[in-house]
Amino acid sequence: MNVLVIGGTGYLGRRIVEQLVNAGHAVSVVSRGNLAPEIMQHARPIAADRRDRQAFTERLRTETFDVVIDNIAYDSDDIENAVQTFGGRIQQYLFTSSMAVYHDASALDPLTESDADLDFLPGPADTHIPAFHPTLGHEYGNGKKRAEKALRSLDNSVFTFTALRAPIVVGPDDRTRRIWWFVQRLLDGGPIVIPEWGRGKQFQVVDADDLARAFATCVGNPAAFNKSYNVAQAELFTAETWAQALGDPLGSSSQSVRIPEDILARGSLDGYVLPIAGYPFGQFMMDTHAIRADLGFEFTDGASWIKAMVVGCAQSSPAADSDGYGRRVTEITLAERASSFYAEGIEWLRRSVS
Repeated sequence: MNVLVIGGTGYLGRRIVEQLVNAGHAVSVVSRGNLAPEIMQHARPIAADRRDRQAFTERLRTETFDVVIDNIAYDSDDIENAVQTFGGRIQQYLFTSSMAVYHDASALDPLTESDADLDFLPGPADTHIPAFHPTLGHEYGNGKKRAEKALRSLDNSVFTFTALRAPIVVGPDDRTRRIWWFVQRLLDGGPIVIPEWGRGKQFQVVDADDLARAFATCVGNPAAFNKSYNVAQAELFTAETWAQALGDPLGSSSQSVRIPEDILARGSLDGYVLPIAGYPFGQFMMDTHAIRADLGFEFTDGASWIKAMVVGCAQSSPAADSDGYGRRVTEITLAERASSFYAEGIEWLRRSVS
């Protein structure tokens, strides 16, 4: 099939391109002219800026595609632009959605696709609902909801859609350096500080390669038309089990230590942030039965994707330190003091009840 990937040069996009090329599709990639050399060898580049909607439409209106994959649509305005550009001329539009369309962060049961209330748009007053995005807050999830709702309102004569809802996307080359944050600390053998901000939360992630495979599986597949799918690894983590899972393939002996946030601030670790596994995210468990049942999709087993991720990151580590690593000595010192205090407290309790 003739497939266009919008946002095909980045972390996820280039993996999607690779999967499509390997499957035998003819792939074109929209970029602002910064295609990586390895992508240019296998995909046709199209210079266009998605942010300039009028110019984007004019550039692509005369092009012919069967399927469009859009990694950089964030709101209903982007869907409207896609309709203007591709409406009536493509078979399927694949949209990169997010687990942020779910607002119940306290659910004890896994969330199915029907649990997303696309009409409910939490705002600043809804402080009991964790905001998925660390800087955009609720607006990120609200935009994804509006986009999905706009897609659902379209007639098939415009195009069919498939929306893939993903949690945090992880991989060895994560350019946010969130994986490197853990790998660098696990390699130095020091403890991992976990801010104590309430009861333990469970969370999922999705491996970037598996997410790319999911996109390729959906391309041109009638079973995926006009569907939304959860795409997440099967493993459930807490902050502690996440750190341990990442440390095991590295042979790390690092331990996790929980410390109250007010003590972190007083101990010269004010503003300390635990990536991926930390606040403000709540408890999210995504049911992936639908994509497995409808499309026969199977996720990579945990031991394999975790090892590939952390070993790959360690072997090709970023040149710069991870966020906050300049205070690493302080992290270790405070964690060791906390561990000693906890051990003394348990020993005191043991003596007092004997």
